[in-house]
Amino acid sequence: MKEYYSKVFRAIFIILILLAITRFFIISPGKISGNSMEPNYHEKQTVFINKIIYLFKKPERFDVVEMVEPRTNKIMIKRIIGLPGETLTIKNGRVFIQAKQGSPLIPLSESYLSQNIQTTGADAETVSVLGSDSYYMLGDKREVSTDSRIYGPINRKDILGKIMKF
Repeated sequence: MKEYYSKVFRAIFIILILLAITRFFIISPGKISGNSMEPNYHEKQTVFINKIIYLFKKPERFDVVEMVEPRTNKIMIKRIIGLPGETLTIKNGRVFIQAKQGSPLIPLSESYLSQNIQTTGADAETVSVLGSDSYYMLGDKREVSTDSRIYGPINRKDILGKIMKF
């Protein structure tokens, strides 16, 4: 009987260790705080953060990610808009991407936004040139979002994981 309890205890211990590893290093739950990602993500909505996906692939445009805001170290959820090496321009309420120097400015098609959403920058025209390890982040509710228009591009190391919505 003692051997049986020992095996059960060992099995439970291994399961708890595996759950802890999964929770802290692979996939963890989270709750949306604030309304800067509406209408696609809502206050107190439960999401899961895939913490290992970017070990195997690079973050992509339009991924919604958990990130660290560089000025305050606050954890935030934002959408990747600009990728490393690109030039991003915000003018006339639209976002434009220039993939490499000398290529044309292409208006960004953001089908996840309502038609009437305007993206404004700090000035009449905002231009951001992204470094080799920098990403430009925007919230979906552009009129209230604190994002790269305020704190600038973020480094890859500040992207913690990809949001998975169920």
